[in-house]
Amino acid sequence: MLNSSWPELKAVAIRALAEEQFHVHHGVSLARRLLSSSDGHMRLAPVLSELAPLGREYFAGSDVGLVASGVLNLSLADQERAWMERVEDVFDEFELSIDWGPTRPSQGRAGVRSQDFLTLHDEMVAVLQIDPLAIW
Repeated sequence: MLNSSWPELKAVAIRALAEEQFHVHHGVSLARRLLSSSDGHMRLAPVLSELAPLGREYFAGSDVGLVASGVLNLSLADQERAWMERVEDVFDEFELSIDWGPTRPSQGRAGVRSQDFLTLHDEMVAVLQIDPLAIW
């Protein structure tokens, strides 16, 4: 999306990428610490293996016409494959395996969320709400 023909999407993608890089670095660093002990590995590995496939929901939906018009540079299927490879690279470092299984339906993107979502969402956007014009 960094090269999207839709200027607003491109701007959001640039900001999101900076944010994502921070969170990926933090998450991998934390995983390294937690998975470095046998107790940590025993507790965390099954959870990571169970939750990783749920990330595929992000790529559910239709991208008809979005690649051809330049809004997206890669189809959702190609984005999904690239994401799965990145996740597998990280998991390989910790000798974890993933059963991707079939694509799961995307309930969260359709607005079906748990009661806990609003609290989590408020926490996730707290910094943005403090200063919506901040440049990261």
